[in-house]
Amino acid sequence: MDAYEPPVDVQGEGIRFDNQDFLYVEHFVKTATATSWLDYCLRDIDWHRESVTMFGTKYRLPRLTAWYGDKDCAYHYSGTTREGEPWTECLAEICGLVKRRLCYPFNFLLANRYRSGSDYVGWHSDDERDMGSRPVIASVSLGASRVFRVRPRSGGKSKGLLLQHGSLLVMWGDSQRLFKHSVPKTDQRLGERINLTYRHIVR
Repeated sequence: MDAYEPPVDVQGEGIRFDNQDFLYVEHFVKTATATSWLDYCLRDIDWHRESVTMFGTKYRLPRLTAWYGDKDCAYHYSGTTREGEPWTECLAEICGLVKRRLCYPFNFLLANRYRSGSDYVGWHSDDERDMGSRPVIASVSLGASRVFRVRPRSGGKSKGLLLQHGSLLVMWGDSQRLFKHSVPKTDQRLGERINLTYRHIVR
């Protein structure tokens, strides 16, 4: 799966962000569908505020998270191990759609809930060994639009992309090896945003 690229038809619906291994599809699903998914996630997902250890320091994440996945799937990051809860019908349905459209065997979900502009995720790469050397990550955005920023690991300026309600962002190839990404905090008064990040855990 190292040579993966999104199918041609999906690439034709989106834009290749900065000509790298990032694809943004703004209208991945209809607004009514995205709103239905958002309502479900806000109402029925069991959200948690996690504590993680980074560089020897333990701190609480500035957002809420939840984990779902196939049986015996576990994800290791920042000194923690997370086993996914069993798929709910709705989350499995979304995963099935993403798998069919992208022709990729996603088996794990990390869901993030940004309650306001004060919630964020800092600069990082999703390069954990559990996902292999060239991971593929599909992120469905629901709710308030937030800026997604990318910068080279080697240094240089970051570039931003506004992720809209019902959109899909795909990262693959060298995206995690060569770049870091973030969703920075903002002073804007924003509603809630959820992103569903589907991954493939190598077992």
